[in-house]
Amino acid sequence: MIGGEKVVCQKCGNEIGREFYIDGVAFLECGGIIIRRTDANCKQCGQDFHWVITETKLQRLIKRVLDNRETYANLR
Repeated sequence: MIGGEKVVCQKCGNEIGREFYIDGVAFLECGGIIIRRTDANCKQCGQDFHWVITETKLQRLIKRVLDNRETYANLR
């Protein structure tokens, strides 16, 4: 995982989570989970918050991992 950039509420600046990139696909880490899609509200001010990655990018990432799983397994 690459990243760790803060994701903040556009209205009040409250930290929502952190953005991570896995093979070029952006995910939101929030409260110990990695999110790829959410419709939520800021707990501080109530501002709407939306996070979506396209299914195509996610499918490509999954395919790449599956295609290379033998390589990753051999690294152990």
